[in-house]
Amino acid sequence: MIWYFAYGSNLNHARFKERLGEWSNHRSAYLEDYELRFSGEVESEGGGGAIVQPAAGKRVLGGAYAISHDQIALLDEVELESAMNAAGRGIRSTVRLRTDDGGYLRAQLYEVPAPKVYRAPSASYLGLVTSGLRDFGYDDEAIATVEAIAAEEPAD
Repeated sequence: MIWYFAYGSNLNHARFKERLGEWSNHRSAYLEDYELRFSGEVESEGGGGAIVQPAAGKRVLGGAYAISHDQIALLDEVELESAMNAAGRGIRSTVRLRTDDGGYLRAQLYEVPAPKVYRAPSASYLGLVTSGLRDFGYDDEAIATVEAIAAEEPAD
């Protein structure tokens, strides 16, 4: 079993199940010293896709899924594919997450180092992200925080 940290559309349980099938466990978690942004280098549904980047003192709300080695290999095909990541620079790394019960776990994270183009997400993509946060039990304040981040990104 491998823990995978979702912070974009993969938070949405229905979308994640469609991509990978069932998972063995999931829990809300956050990534410390990173921030959520939306980038034009990660095109998704007609707008910017979610990315994370280092940012001292900030945190990214998300969810951790317990998945198999075969499932992480399938995610590699989607998340590291050059068509999804126009920069062709996506990487997968291991990070430490803070869990909803105050503990920690190690998880796999997909990121694009040093993005150069930021872009607002489409309404449909942002809807997947926010409904996914609700799937993980986040409240209206958490949803509003993500919506505010999206609104700060440049539009087309």
